[in-house]
Amino acid sequence: MKKKLFQAALAAAMIVPVSVPVYGENYRWKTVTAVRLVPFGTGTEWIITTGDITVSSGSVSLDTPANLGSNGGLLVANALTANGDFWGTSDVATSYPPPGVPYKGTWREVLNASVDSVRNQISIRNYSVVGGSSTVCFGYTLREANGNFNFSDLVYPPGAGSGINCMTAPPLNEWCAMSVPQVTLSFGTLMLDQAAGKTADSTVGVSCTSSSVSYVLKLQTGNTYIPLSNGMRANLGLGAANSAPGNTTYSGSQSSLRLRGTLAGTPTSTGAFNGTGVMMVVYN
Repeated sequence: MKKKLFQAALAAAMIVPVSVPVYGENYRWKTVTAVRLVPFGTGTEWIITTGDITVSSGSVSLDTPANLGSNGGLLVANALTANGDFWGTSDVATSYPPPGVPYKGTWREVLNASVDSVRNQISIRNYSVVGGSSTVCFGYTLREANGNFNFSDLVYPPGAGSGINCMTAPPLNEWCAMSVPQVTLSFGTLMLDQAAGKTADSTVGVSCTSSSVSYVLKLQTGNTYIPLSNGMRANLGLGAANSAPGNTTYSGSQSSLRLRGTLAGTPTSTGAFNGTGVMMVVYN
């Protein structure tokens, strides 16, 4: 009888829960969606607009330690000035100091502690150099041993590299912007076997301060499609030529382009489906 009890206890003790890392996980992230430059005394002010985006962690689990160094990191925006120096601001949150600064832990913990507090508009002020920024970026900077933060090197969450978080700035006092903040493509009610190839159209408008500004329209992720919740994707095309985002240069003070979405892939579920993406103006 004692032997049976011992064996039963041993068997129960051998049941150990196992945690399996999750890869390719979608998460919410804030990124640069628009930039404009204005004079600021003898220097320049970069006015940055941020927006929500969904990013896949790819081959890295969000439960891995964030590579923000032993002293932690801070969420910032930076810009490159005409004399080759980086300027930046840590004033990116709705309240300062932001909660949890400096950020440490896993990427999941860092993202949960920082993303919800990001403001929709951020300002970088340089007091001595006029213009010159070719790129504005948004990400985490490492805290140095002396407590300072280095704005020249930024760290990005898994799947959100500099291609997603950086934007080319326009010339001083010139800019382009979307005429409407949100565009919806509605595909209506579909049969499963008729979903692939279905199209939906809408219109994208762009207004610029000058007809001399040239730009391309692209998705913030760099993709030419938006992933959908039913396992499909919506391939996007612009204008009469149905040109993929990022492939055609436009100019003019006012532009109105057809935006077409074409469903592709095989649906993995029935019912309502959705997907979102951020389209941005990239200056040439």
